[in-house]
Formats: sequence, structure tokens, C-alpha cells
Amino acid sequence: MAGKGLELTKDGYLRPAMVRRTLGLENRDALWDYMVKTIGAPKHQAVKLMTRLPAHWRVQGFAPAYSVRDQVIISALEASGFATRSGDPIPEEWVWEIDRTVRQSLDCLQLTIPGRRFLLAEQDLSDGGLKFLLQVQALLGDR
Repeated sequence: MAGKGLELTKDGYLRPAMVRRTLGLENRDALWDYMVKTIGAPKHQAVKLMTRLPAHWRVQGFAPAYSVRDQVIISALEASGFATRSGDPIPEEWVWEIDRTVRQSLDCLQLTIPGRRFLLAEQDLSDGGLKFLLQVQALLGDR
């Protein structure tokens, strides 16, 4: 539940002006750059990889089916040499948690054209969403 006095949109999100004030950013470009750097430059290498995958999928306009998504991500992590400290493969639970966190971060940015709610099919990126993900890919070294 939002605190008293917070400026929210009709959908319950913080107004952009409120976010800028909270972050101490004076203009939209600074906010944009902050978001690109925050999403596009995660500190942990596995999170970088798991950000790279959905960014690529969304820019290309396709993603693996949810029934095989976890296995695709696990394969990518293993191919990149990620393992637990004991040398075992990354557990599926960890993959689910990191994937969920990355997806929620991207979903909060509303990068797609508004459509039917709970639509399971991939949604088209908005122009701003495409620009954002291309900048993230450039920051990750993919463009």
C-alpha cells in the first residue's frame, strides 16, 4: 500500500516526477540513463547473462516457450561456466528466482505496447521499449 501523500498515477505507479525527485535526477534524460545503467549493468555476472537473454528475445520478437525457457537459461549458464561454489550446476530454483527478478524489473518498465492483460503471447515493444533494450544491449556489449 502506498504511503500517504505519494503522487501515484491512476494505475498505482509513482509519477515520473516523483521518481526523478526521489532519485535526485533533474531531467528525463538523467532518469533514462539511470534506468538503462541500473538494468543494463547488474553487478552479478549471472544476472547480466539473464538480463541479456530476455533483452535479446524481446528485441528479436520471440522467446522460447515457457515449457523450455528454464532449460534454455540453464544451458546458457552452464555454457558460460556458471556453477555453484561446490562446482555443481546452478539449481533450477536459483534460475527461477533470478529469471523472475529480471522479468519483473523489465515488466515494471512497461516496454511493450499496452494490450490485453494476462496475454501469454509475446507483446510488441513500444518505440521507447525498443530504444531502451537496444541501449541495454549496447551496455552489455551485444550491439
